[in-house]
Amino acid sequence: MSDSRPDSVPSDLDLNDSSSSTQQHQSSTIKVYGRLKPSKKLAHSQFNIDTVNKAVTFFVPKDLSAGYINNKKETYEFKFTGLFDQSAKQEEIFEIIAKPIVDSVLEGYNGQH
Repeated sequence: MSDSRPDSVPSDLDLNDSSSSTQQHQSSTIKVYGRLKPSKKLAHSQFNIDTVNKAVTFFVPKDLSAGYINNKKETYEFKFTGLFDQSAKQEEIFEIIAKPIVDSVLEGYNGQH
């Protein structure tokens, strides 16, 4: 992922438009963004980043040392509104995520976007 911006900026978010419509503020859905900073402890073989579907899948191998049947789930998938990688700048993240909320508050709305 070379571009640090999410694959798709929500269609109702125009970074160049400082005005917001009342209709945008009335439709409230929860938006979840992920900023991924893999560490040495969390190896790339333990997770997969799907930028097309904006999802992260973690692989947790079963512990077979106990010697009994282990029906534990091995994969966990989390979906996001957008994903940022480790090269994302704080300013870019603010512009996409926080600025619309701050603008909404300054327009008299309750901080939802």
